[in-house]
Amino acid sequence: MKNDRFITLKEIKKLKACSAGVKWFNKTFGSKVSLKELLKKVEDQAYKIWIVDNLLTKDEEDIIIESNDALISYMFTAKNPGADIKRLQEVIINSKSTNYCYLFAKNIQGADIKRLQEVVITGNVAYYCYMFALDIPGAGIQRLQEAVINAKDPWSCYTFAKYIPGADTQRLQEAVIAGNNAYYCYQFALYVTGAGIKRLQEAVIKSKYADICYEFANTIPGADAQQLQEVIINSKATKYCCLFAKNITGADIKRLQEVVIASKNTYYCYLFALDIAGADIQRLQEVVDSSKNKSIIAKFSKDVKASKGAIK
Repeated sequence: MKNDRFITLKEIKKLKACSAGVKWFNKTFGSKVSLKELLKKVEDQAYKIWIVDNLLTKDEEDIIIESNDALISYMFTAKNPGADIKRLQEVIINSKSTNYCYLFAKNIQGADIKRLQEVVITGNVAYYCYMFALDIPGAGIQRLQEAVINAKDPWSCYTFAKYIPGADTQRLQEAVIAGNNAYYCYQFALYVTGAGIKRLQEAVIKSKYADICYEFANTIPGADAQQLQEVIINSKATKYCCLFAKNITGADIKRLQEVVIASKNTYYCYLFALDIAGADIQRLQEVVDSSKNKSIIAKFSKDVKASKGAIK
């Protein structure tokens, strides 16, 4: 064990600490401070990393352990082969930091995976449960999955189902649906093998988000385009009425066009006339002409005429 020692402002400057760090040291401690006191008072993560990289030596392990600082203990262990892993790991475990328990398990050879995993699970942070399952050989997939489901985080449930071998995709799917997050229901349907398309579509329809209903209809094999179209029509979202009419087989052109015309949005009337086979060019042109906007009127006449032929 090395005795405590003083760190001086001169030493800090000599080691080329950042100007903000020098100012903090001077304001907090003046010209010098004991290493123990420095480790006790420092809070900024960047300063902690700088201290590990520039001030601490291998034989100051006891002082580091006494500091009870998870970041410093982890960084010191990672930097110093031969460090007392068991003692430094205790600091990490006692801190209950899910982040540093995950990092310690991932990067420190000889770490106690089971004990670190327990902290991650009890910490109830779905992201680190997922990352632990993804990155740590020997992780308890079922227990980590249970923690992810219980945390009710749609993103973590979706990514767990997508990337973790042996995941229970049906239970994770139900958790995503229960989370009422239409985007991750769509992502689940798009990327997870064995996803229940009908169940996920019901959740997407329930959300009434026109953009996600369109994407679901456009990209998910087996989607019910007619049900999804109803959401888009009822939403009066002219952009997605145009896209649906353009890209979805079996789209109801007339009903989608009615939404576009009723909006009196000249830009989408122009696009509908330009892009959609079966569009009523005359009615769409009437909306454009009534706007008195010479630019869009000229553009409609030029582009739609070139594309569709005769135009009033």
